[in-house]
Amino acid sequence: MSSVLEWPVKIIRNIWWYMGELVGDHDYEKYVAHMQSHHPGCEIPSKKQYWRERYQAQEANPGSRCC
Repeated sequence: MSSVLEWPVKIIRNIWWYMGELVGDHDYEKYVAHMQSHHPGCEIPSKKQYWRERYQAQEANPGSRCC
């Protein structure tokens, strides 16, 4: 890639990563890594099951969200 395009592409990738972190795109992968390293004998739920349980927990205990 030419040096002229490297900087804008890097900025866009960083913004894309940051937005993903804000909305939780990488939460399941982090959860799986945690379970594998700290709880190796436990069964890891599927991605679909993980999100279902997470949304149910948020609905049951909304905390201090605005909506």
